[in-house]
Amino acid sequence: MNHVILLFLIIQYVLSQNRNREHSSNDYTNLQVNRTIDLSSNILSIRTNILIKSMKVDPIYSYRLPLLKNNSQNLINIEAYFKSLHDGENLKLKITKQYKSEKDNFDFYEINFKSETINFEEERILVIQEEYFES
Repeated sequence: MNHVILLFLIIQYVLSQNRNREHSSNDYTNLQVNRTIDLSSNILSIRTNILIKSMKVDPIYSYRLPLLKNNSQNLINIEAYFKSLHDGENLKLKITKQYKSEKDNFDFYEINFKSETINFEEERILVIQEEYFES
């Protein structure tokens, strides 16, 4: 009997953890990705436009961006914003570096848009601007 109660408590805990998670890779789909790389100066500039579509019933609050660790060592600046389709105003988004294991080949950055959540089946253009120092 105690084993059944313990199993039930473990299942409840796992389900509650999944309900509280920010997002997973199945929550959205990258419908279109366009990258422009500018090599005209000592600063390497990469602009990425991503058309993302929400596949999650609950609103999505963030996007997780992986960068190779070798590349992120020379990263000078990174910015992200939602491109406006109507009024020309772009909404700048907060980016924070996520700390992962040293064994991982990627540094992960979380792009947070809690003030402008993406709802189910909604599409948005996310623009990411990266600048690197060429060594």
